[in-house]
Amino acid sequence: MSIHVDETTQDRKRPVAATFACRCDQVSRHGSRANVTNDLLKVVKAKHYVCSTNNNYFKHPDEEAVALVIVDSEAPTLWFNYDTPQDRRDSAALKKYGYHVNYLDRDGQGITLTL
Repeated sequence: MSIHVDETTQDRKRPVAATFACRCDQVSRHGSRANVTNDLLKVVKAKHYVCSTNNNYFKHPDEEAVALVIVDSEAPTLWFNYDTPQDRRDSAALKKYGYHVNYLDRDGQGITLTL
């Protein structure tokens, strides 16, 4: 099951009493720092986070948004549909936070996430 969660928790401005666990979350607004928040990540708990953007126009995903996903999640796997220098994370952070990263196949055939 793939879930797209928007910035609805910000709009409501009220405490949320429960969390929503899912296997996969489409990162809101292609990883915009304005739409990926600590409050959102406290509510939505996923093992896999998919970020679909080519990084050309708005330069998404923003580093701050990706950092929030990594720090506020338990050993997440990040999926990027484009392999850009901005999306390459340093090995020290990979080791410290225990997350994994997958990119578009080198042959351009895409990525497959089986849940």
